[in-house]
Amino acid sequence: MFYKQLPNREEMAEPKENENTDGKRSPFMLAGYSVFNVEQCDGLNVPIIEETTLNLVEQDKACEEIVNNWAERPTIRTEIRTESRAYYRPSTDSVHIPARFRFVDTAHYYKDPVS
Repeated sequence: MFYKQLPNREEMAEPKENENTDGKRSPFMLAGYSVFNVEQCDGLNVPIIEETTLNLVEQDKACEEIVNNWAERPTIRTEIRTESRAYYRPSTDSVHIPARFRFVDTAHYYKDPVS
């Protein structure tokens, strides 16, 4: 599905005298497209993409002890492989962190994101 907001034709034209434009919004466009996996298509000359290796991010013993000894700590979720950002979710009292392989190295995994 593809959607976007289109420019409002009334905004582009000169407003008429005594015309009330309150509450008017620009229209939206919505379009659906059929797409296929490249493996479902015949006769395509597609370059082969080499598999990438995952970064090896080792555990730091001192850092892990700090986290594990944290009294009343929130749940820490790192198992979501597609997660690309770190954030706190108050509704579940959980901290979501990208999987280890998404980091360049061990230092970046344990680095304070604010600094």
